[in-house]
Amino acid sequence: MVNVIYANIDRINRLTTTVDVAVVDSIDHTTEKTVLLESNHSNIQDFSNHTVYVPASALQHVKGEKVKVYHELAQYPFFQQARSMIHRNDSPKGVFRLRRVLAEEKNDFVIASDLYVLSSLFGEAEIIDVKHSRGGLDPQHVIVTVKYGDGVMAHVDYTFTSKEIIELEWSGINQIIEFKSDEMNPMDPGHLTTLPLQYNVDSILETAVELDVVAPELAKYQEAIGGVEA
Repeated sequence: MVNVIYANIDRINRLTTTVDVAVVDSIDHTTEKTVLLESNHSNIQDFSNHTVYVPASALQHVKGEKVKVYHELAQYPFFQQARSMIHRNDSPKGVFRLRRVLAEEKNDFVIASDLYVLSSLFGEAEIIDVKHSRGGLDPQHVIVTVKYGDGVMAHVDYTFTSKEIIELEWSGINQIIEFKSDEMNPMDPGHLTTLPLQYNVDSILETAVELDVVAPELAKYQEAIGGVEA
């Protein structure tokens, strides 16, 4: 049995990946235990004899019994570090801001995936308010405001255009966290560092969850982000 991982290959950091993995165009005749396939929507297939890993943003294009889902936002080292720092407080209170500029067409599955990830950080959302830019406008924008319990608010802003940027900010009690991907230098003089918008295969394998476990929650967020036009 092969672990078939669908991913944006440009997002995979091979330097920090410790498992043996091969980038392939097809799994026919492969002898590898873990392979990477580009997650083009037209490329996603059902492999009944293998375990398939897909990003939550591409769930609308996949079916099968041995499907595991991973969330791209949760894979990024900068987000993992921010989550660890926020969790140092037993009861974090503050305002979380996330801005994502994505090089793709508007995709509500990306938003649902991010809200799922944020719920693992702040708990169940009490109120979700969503506003979508009017259809036909280019680029498309979506603004999400979420109220969690225990004094936490989140503001998440999406722009679907032709480039990739992520900005994160947490303003908590005696705690400020900031990250801007377009200001990060991937090379620190004398030291090789990871690119800000890359993650490794190890993280995908460790964090992916069975489809039937995550699907109900994602469906709930899909419904919530129906939103209204701005």
